Amino acid sequence: QSSALVARLSDQGPRAVPLLVDLLDEDVGVQSWAKRHGILDDIRRALSHLGPDAASALPTVDRLFHLRHSPLTNSSDDAFAWRVAMVRMGKPVEALTFPSSMSAEIVARDRERIRKEAEKGPER
Repeated sequence: QSSALVARLSDQGPRAVPLLVDLLDEDVGVQSWAKRHGILDDIRRALSHLGPDAASALPTVDRLFHLRHSPLTNSSDDAFAWRVAMVRMGKPVEALTFPSSMSAEIVARDRERIRKEAEKGPER
């Protein structure tokens, strides 16, 4: 319920990353999407704001993102936002993965959209 506080953890700089990763690991275990969605958004925003300083969180984010029923993605908008955050954290846009059912043209278009959004700077 301390959503605003979580979003502001990035103000602490790189020292906040371990706490954000712990919160992410803890929160994905919450069964109710409605209860975890807001805090996951705030964790994502905080990691995105930290950018390359949050690179140490990429393995956890990547692992959770690629679970069959990812707790991070309830919609294509969620998937897009987490991909943008991963790029801001330092993952090359070319290294992002997409469902095999997507055509090469759609993947190329989405990568370009993600690149442009990541260049805008972090959301707050």
